[in-house]
Amino acid sequence: MDFQQVNLDKCTVRVSGPTANAECDGSITYVPKVGKKDPRTLTRQWDFALQKDAGAWLITTAAVR
Repeated sequence: MDFQQVNLDKCTVRVSGPTANAECDGSITYVPKVGKKDPRTLTRQWDFALQKDAGAWLITTAAVR
């Protein structure tokens, strides 16, 4: 891709001790390397699993749909 931008708009976070899950609505805008160079925008939902480690939250898995 020549260009890619991810925007997360609304996230719902559930914390359970040292772990958390976040579901975020948003969009991705991109320009492909091949073909038409018009920007394309798609709405998506991201799911993140997080783990607290030494006081910081780390993303352990991420999925988009």
